[in-house]
Amino acid sequence: MIQDSLSILHQTVTEGKVRPKSLLPVLLALEKERVRGSVQELAGRWQLLWTSGIRTIQKPVEQLSEQPKPISNNIQQIIEPDQQQLINQIKLSVLQLSVHNSLTVPKRNRLDFVTQNVHIKLGSLPPISFPIGQATGWLQITYLQPPFKIARGNRGGIALYYKLNS
Repeated sequence: MIQDSLSILHQTVTEGKVRPKSLLPVLLALEKERVRGSVQELAGRWQLLWTSGIRTIQKPVEQLSEQPKPISNNIQQIIEPDQQQLINQIKLSVLQLSVHNSLTVPKRNRLDFVTQNVHIKLGSLPPISFPIGQATGWLQITYLQPPFKIARGNRGGIALYYKLNS
């Protein structure tokens, strides 16, 4: 079962398209395998392949689309456990928005974070950085076997990531 699930994930990356209705059961099956990896394997740049969104906007499985949707290369998560930093980054044409968070890893499969500041970069202009309060949250890593990571957040979402340069 795990090999079939991983084959579907590799196919998703190769095609550059995700089929949400088929993908969610694969993610749930992989979570049951309890493969958690190590903190060192979390370090690096991860591309978001798919997310269910937060709990209040999630659709039931039967309402998810089977139509292939292109994977956006614009959303990435950078995890630097040694520097105690987690960065969520969105790139849109000439605009880059990065949310910088302090990071603690109380257990090898849990990331606690506190939002510190936002960096905005527009084209070749110097970046602008400003604090945005102290929002807190956590990610539970429910599957980690690079190049894939599945995480659940404190607001009820599930997300699939692909490790870049792995």
